[in-house]
Amino acid sequence: MDDVTRTRLGREGTRLIRDIEDAVDNAIALHGQLVAFLPQARKDAGLSAVFGQGMFDQASELLSDLTQARRRVVSTHRSAEAMARYVGYVQMGPGDDKGPPNADIAPEMVAMPPLRVVKAQGKAA
Repeated sequence: MDDVTRTRLGREGTRLIRDIEDAVDNAIALHGQLVAFLPQARKDAGLSAVFGQGMFDQASELLSDLTQARRRVVSTHRSAEAMARYVGYVQMGPGDDKGPPNADIAPEMVAMPPLRVVKAQGKAA
């Protein structure tokens, strides 16, 4: 694979992961609005505190699920960065404050040796 193709694919993959990260962050922010809305709406409607408890419980569980989804997206991002380094594609840009190198990267990715050129039937592979 040539460098132009590698760069194009790396940028596209990076964009997709960042779009997913943004979507999950937006979902968490909207969730916060919902959780703030629920008790106030109940009070404004003059309903008992018992009313809507099930929905409030589900909303609380949803935050846990969204938090786990965010953690997994971040882990996917870290694994993608490790693979990018492995194939020689490293893009620096906004948001490079991602913490220490190799944090949250799958151990098998950290331990991978760099690629090397080998000959196959007299030609570079």
